Amino acid sequence: MKPPRPTHLPAAVIEDQNAPVARVVPRGAKPLRDKTGKLSAKLRLGYEHTPARISRRPGIDTLRVAEGERLIRYRHGDGGVDTDGEGEIYIRALAPHILAQPAPHEGPNRVVMGDPLARLIGWASQWCRKALGEIALDDLREIARDPGRTLKADALANRLRLTRAERTALEIRTIGAIDWSKKEREAARREDARIRKAEKRRAEGARSYADTVAKAEPWKAAGVSRRTWFRNQAVARGTTTSTIERAAPGDLGTTTSTTGNEVSGQVGTTTATVRSIASRYCGRSSAIPAQEGDARQLSFLAPPQARDELRAVLDRWHSGEMPEAVRVAVIAAKRRRAFRQEDVATAIGISRPQLANAMHAAERRALGLPNAFDLSPEIIANLKRWLLADDADLPPPAEWDRERAMRPPHHRRGGKRPPDPGPVFPTLRLFSLIEGGAERSRNQVLEPESEAA
Repeated sequence: MKPPRPTHLPAAVIEDQNAPVARVVPRGAKPLRDKTGKLSAKLRLGYEHTPARISRRPGIDTLRVAEGERLIRYRHGDGGVDTDGEGEIYIRALAPHILAQPAPHEGPNRVVMGDPLARLIGWASQWCRKALGEIALDDLREIARDPGRTLKADALANRLRLTRAERTALEIRTIGAIDWSKKEREAARREDARIRKAEKRRAEGARSYADTVAKAEPWKAAGVSRRTWFRNQAVARGTTTSTIERAAPGDLGTTTSTTGNEVSGQVGTTTATVRSIASRYCGRSSAIPAQEGDARQLSFLAPPQARDELRAVLDRWHSGEMPEAVRVAVIAAKRRRAFRQEDVATAIGISRPQLANAMHAAERRALGLPNAFDLSPEIIANLKRWLLADDADLPPPAEWDRERAMRPPHHRRGGKRPPDPGPVFPTLRLFSLIEGGAERSRNQVLEPESEAA
């Protein structure tokens, strides 16, 4: 079992020559006042600190001294610097790091290594022995007292005249080079990291971008677009991303009838709740559950019978929720006439979201959704006229776009908005249907509101 981790314990530290009484006085400990209010010279407020872990990673000072020693051994051999004047350069350049190295915690040289001058002389006697006879003792004492600030990597390289070739050969990392700037070293470091990571990915089995299809661009040679080429490849492999093609055969019925909360198809009849179909992965979209009694599909292929059925349903609807039969009739007429839902909403005088909300108002109320919208009696009358009108009496929406009034642009950031010229779509006066089979005039079907006024 490991011993408990030591913590920082606040304590009153007393300076005394007696070892059992003395405590370690931390750096910056504040003196305390005695009973008389005077500052005590022996009583200090501090704590006894025992580091829980000592880092084994060498610091910048240890690394630079070791790299300086490798450089001296590379240039002058194991005997150290033997030329005149160069020893003092090494001593002055590496003195801040030599004196900043941590002293050993144990050993016979603890007292000697704790003295800055003795530490500096000990290092110089091993690596710059000839320089000790050239430098006066007072100069060494001055260097030991004030070694100066730590130099930057490039400044230290200029002092030692370190070249890129020597730096690379000796694997020096904390000192720069006189012929290799910091930006160039960073760029080379990034390039080495990129190559190293690429080799690691290649060893793990990953493919490079040069080996991919996107790099080869085969769709250009085939004369098709990139998306078409990938789509053709998916068809050739028998795979596809289409939800319709991946749906179950029972979900792909030719016609679908909605009754209550069940949906059934003619091909491979499938019966399921709407909630299960909506949550099914890759399933075909299903209709929202309809109202009971109104889920009878109307026949729009026989105009006389379909018009009579639709007229009977419309005669019973004057206000409130839109019946399911009317909703189905709107969808069928919209598809037959090639109208967008926005065009239908514009024709009857409301917006597209209002029409979409009104067509599903009953379902929204049944599901507890907010903002259910019912049509007003005037809009209901317009919708009835639109449904009962002949297809030939309705101009295509493309003709509406040519008559559309454009809004002048305005600045979004500051400034006043110009006056509104009116609605974007001209207000349409809907269909005066003449009962008894009288002939309708195309010019009276859709007229701008300005002409009617």
